[in-house]
Amino acid sequence: MREFAQKTKGQINSIFQKLNTFHRSSHQLSTLTGEIKEEEEELKKTAVALKADNDAMAELSGRLSSKTQSLLQERSWLQSKVDGLEEEVSRVSLGLQAAEVSSLRDVIQSQEQRITELLKAVTEQSERLIQQKTKIQILEEKLTASMETQETFDKMPRCSNCSIPV
Repeated sequence: MREFAQKTKGQINSIFQKLNTFHRSSHQLSTLTGEIKEEEEELKKTAVALKADNDAMAELSGRLSSKTQSLLQERSWLQSKVDGLEEEVSRVSLGLQAAEVSSLRDVIQSQEQRITELLKAVTEQSERLIQQKTKIQILEEKLTASMETQETFDKMPRCSNCSIPV
């Protein structure tokens, strides 16, 4: 009988050790779940901010593209005007003075420089948009992974008042 009592006492102690281990693990999982939820919220906020920035950049890029098109059309128009003037100067030897032709060339060169600068700005903006898109994709992947981890924790059975038969 004494032997049975000691064996039973050993089994009860073993059960209590396992319960303590289970409670510690459960507490650690709960803490980890809370941290993951906080990180998830931060990622969501960052994703929203990045999305807004991305939308603003897309709008700015559209405006820059429109302005670039306008400048290219203006450049083409000015070039055709200069070509016409050069033909007129060659036909009429007493036409425009050399200073006027030089001035027109300076205007065209200035316009070409502005167009080149705008094209460079559009290219830089496009690169920034690509970088922003990549950052958003990375954040979305992190958010998805975080949500999957959270779903895994949520699916785990919870045992708050479990009783173990003796």
